[in-house]
Amino acid sequence: MAYCEQCGEKNVDGAAVCVKCGAMLSPGGGRQQQNYGENHGSSSYSPPAAAASAGSDPVTIGDWIITYLLMCIPLINFILLFVWAFDSNTKPSKKNWAKASLIWIAIVFGIMIMFSVLFGAAIVGLLGHAN
Repeated sequence: MAYCEQCGEKNVDGAAVCVKCGAMLSPGGGRQQQNYGENHGSSSYSPPAAAASAGSDPVTIGDWIITYLLMCIPLINFILLFVWAFDSNTKPSKKNWAKASLIWIAIVFGIMIMFSVLFGAAIVGLLGHAN
């Protein structure tokens, strides 16, 4: 099994081009799997440092401070969550945080609707018996 130097994707032996990123593979068919753990005879692959960190730069503390300040603005915060969750230029950690926040908003909104219906029905039932 051969691995791409750029993205670390598995490719068949002898492949000239990576199936994931399209990068040219070395004449040997890419980077061969490296053996780690000599005592156990196990083998694993870790992608090159450049490929592992590409596109996954951490969000800085300053970026998080600005993000949380923007989350304090009504309606803008909800719009920005959608932008951050689905924009291709957003850093992965911020994108995942925005998606998780939207999921929690949907869950809480669903629970609020459920309780509103239940309490509304209870109040209507009480008022109906009072007459």
